[in-house]
Amino acid sequence: GVLKVLLGSNQIYSMTASPFHHLDSVVVDGVNLGSVVSYAFTNVLSDHSIAAYFARDKYAVTASAGVGGVISPSGTIEVLGGDSLSFVILPDSGYRIDSVLIDDSFDGTDSVCAFTAVTESHTVRVVFIQYVYSYDVPSVWNLLSVPQVVPDNDIHALFPQATSAVFAFS
Repeated sequence: GVLKVLLGSNQIYSMTASPFHHLDSVVVDGVNLGSVVSYAFTNVLSDHSIAAYFARDKYAVTASAGVGGVISPSGTIEVLGGDSLSFVILPDSGYRIDSVLIDDSFDGTDSVCAFTAVTESHTVRVVFIQYVYSYDVPSVWNLLSVPQVVPDNDIHALFPQATSAVFAFS
């Protein structure tokens, strides 16, 4: 709008962005001054113009998955400030989600990862672990000791050719 000031007086303008926005530029009398947060007209003797331009904040969320599965979407996704973004994590056959890392901090093992009202850039990295093991077991063996890492001690490894159940303990 138009603001009238007394001849020879001063007028100060302050520019403040709304949430999830930032000051892009200020144009005074047709000259772009960049993103100055205030401007003072001093000793006003003629008409002037001032315009402030704002832009939505943008952030990058980079998603990646290790061997054994996928995260979707993946790569670097641009998110506008205040918006939300969700990821779906799918392990390949024989794998499970070992860890979801948000900004290099453990965030659980859920198959869905969501960001709400984004206010900064983030990274999402998924690590998968293989949980299916196969061994050739001759049918003549009745005792087998195979060192292995079992992701869950309640899970027992079964060998189809064995004559009795085989369990793995850590």
